[in-house]
Amino acid sequence: MGLTSKILNKTLELGFVPDRIIKLWMKYLCYRTIKRAKLDNIEARNSVFRQIRADLLSGIEIRKYYYNERNTIDFPLFFYDFFLGKNLSLTCGYFPTGAEDLDEAEETALWYASERAKIRDGMNILEIGCGAGAFSFWIANKFPSCNITALTTSPKMLVNLRKKAEQLKVTNIQFISQDFKDLTSDNKFDRIVCLERFDLLSCVYNWEQKIKNLLKKDGLFFLTVPVHSSTAFYEDSTGFDSMPGNNVIEDTLIPSVHNLMLTRSSLHLIDLWEVSGMHYKLTADKWFRKFTFNKQPILKALEKAYGGDKANSWYIKMRLYLLSLYEKYGYNHGQEWITAQYLYAPSN
Repeated sequence: MGLTSKILNKTLELGFVPDRIIKLWMKYLCYRTIKRAKLDNIEARNSVFRQIRADLLSGIEIRKYYYNERNTIDFPLFFYDFFLGKNLSLTCGYFPTGAEDLDEAEETALWYASERAKIRDGMNILEIGCGAGAFSFWIANKFPSCNITALTTSPKMLVNLRKKAEQLKVTNIQFISQDFKDLTSDNKFDRIVCLERFDLLSCVYNWEQKIKNLLKKDGLFFLTVPVHSSTAFYEDSTGFDSMPGNNVIEDTLIPSVHNLMLTRSSLHLIDLWEVSGMHYKLTADKWFRKFTFNKQPILKALEKAYGGDKANSWYIKMRLYLLSLYEKYGYNHGQEWITAQYLYAPSN
């Protein structure tokens, strides 16, 4: 990130710049990033694609989370009520008509994920990176005979999730706090699901083989990843690391749809869905409006987490992050940054 961008981002974090100006800057960054990433040379672009593919196979960190300061801070589940839908889904909703509210969009997206993963009652399921538990709790409710193992990297979130399960009298979810690379299980799973937490896999060398080892012979792996529709790139090489909000969550590497279509011998791709970025734009818009409306209770939660002197700063940073999601995924009518959903089966 250049000096000018650093100064501008610091200015934006003061909270005095109108949203319309911030959005114009974000649109420009999207335009500049796409132009730089495409390189105007097919062979150069392919070289970047191949390097990123090699990085994804060998183990690389592709996302940084700054808001939780390496998991030393975790918010109670009620914090997410202030800006998410009723399921507390931290992933993209789905808006068939565009007129749906956030709860409906969450519900539809969770249903699509379960259908595309071909989940049926009675299965043994592993969710990698369960977040606030949206998918696991949804599956537990819809398919009461399923046995679900839900993996979180946060010990504090683990306490929150177990407490919620106890309150709801949900007995078919086992929550575990563990990194994917350290996960071992004597059980084999019918389905493994990872929704927008590919960063938990990418940092593990030969993650595809590890997934295969955890699957039954006829099992399936469903993966959802935010990607670019045609071009893979490193954010710092295109200037996209200047995007306001990146100091909350930063994707340091953006795969293209095609990066994850190529697999080693461990897994093979059997289906693929490309979901327009407009769904993420609408999701971010709903999150942003609810986040802004609930400013006071959010500030209280942030004050408890970070201290009174930092609460307002973190509120503005998170607000900028939600605005950046809106602009990024809405850019070029949702045809650039999109969500890709992959269904893999273990190879023989």
